[in-house]
Amino acid sequence: KEALKIIQLATNNYKIYREFVWKGYYRQLQLMMAECYYRLNDRVKSVELVSKINVDNFYFISMTYFTVRRNLLLIHLSEENNSLKKPTNELIEKHGFLALNYLYK
Repeated sequence: KEALKIIQLATNNYKIYREFVWKGYYRQLQLMMAECYYRLNDRVKSVELVSKINVDNFYFISMTYFTVRRNLLLIHLSEENNSLKKPTNELIEKHGFLALNYLYK
């Protein structure tokens, strides 16, 4: 709940900067917000937020990391996203994001 409050404070009370838009920072916050709703058992709100995220809008430096986080959330939200498991696990292995395997355990 606290993380959600902080993200909402940031998104509601601070000016939007174009540089942050093209770097995908707001999409990253949106992903974190979706993760918060998932943890608070509000799957509907989580799905609503995460389904709007286009991974191409993530900043190229952190794109793979946040793509993996997005995919893991989608996998845990619905059985329909099982096709994401193999490519996501391959990205985790290739880039050494092994700690992300424990996000949803």
